[in-house]
Amino acid sequence: MKRLALAFLVAPVLPAMAQAWITNLAGEYHPLAIFIVICGALYSLQLIVGVPAYLIFRRVKQAHLWAYALLGFGAAAVPLLCMFLYLCATRECRLAEPFRASFQAGLLGATTAATFWLIVRPDRVALRSIPSSD
Repeated sequence: MKRLALAFLVAPVLPAMAQAWITNLAGEYHPLAIFIVICGALYSLQLIVGVPAYLIFRRVKQAHLWAYALLGFGAAAVPLLCMFLYLCATRECRLAEPFRASFQAGLLGATTAATFWLIVRPDRVALRSIPSSD
């Protein structure tokens, strides 16, 4: 339970720090503001999608890193892509921009989910719950 709480608290911090540093290179916004916005979005995404998915994955014994990362990518990229495509349908915009932004958000989601997985390590918990044949 301690690892689960630690993973929930730590997982969004690393991708948010990386995004703040990358965006700071462009010099558009203050890095702390970017960190707070990205961290808040990733914590919200964890509450809405991540916690229920973790419980479902535990129930169906799906403890693979790729499943968590794919879910994190989709949970972050798909809503953003839908929003951008809707906005592009109502006004003129370049079509490549929504896909780039959604892919970038998807990478943040996948990194958050992978960090969560690396801390919790549900694959080890699943292995411990299988009785040995000795």
